[in-house]
Amino acid sequence: MKNQDNNHEILIGYAKSMIDYSFEELKRKSIRYPIHLTVYVENNKIEKGIEVRFDNQQATISCSFDQYDRCNIAYLFSILRVVKTVL
Repeated sequence: MKNQDNNHEILIGYAKSMIDYSFEELKRKSIRYPIHLTVYVENNKIEKGIEVRFDNQQATISCSFDQYDRCNIAYLFSILRVVKTVL
């Protein structure tokens, strides 16, 4: 369980470090990982997003961008494993 906690601390650090980077900067920085680039269009307003997948940690960080093209929100999605011990 301790190793899983350490992985989550590292992933939280990654998510925090993505804040304030531009779309293009994060795209370049995340080139080592599988990424999903999104463009949302609604009422002539364009919003971009990046999802970075961390396969070994079974997690994804998804970034949203503000009107200045800077990451203003980073969401961390992860699979938590619960181990039940029967005595």
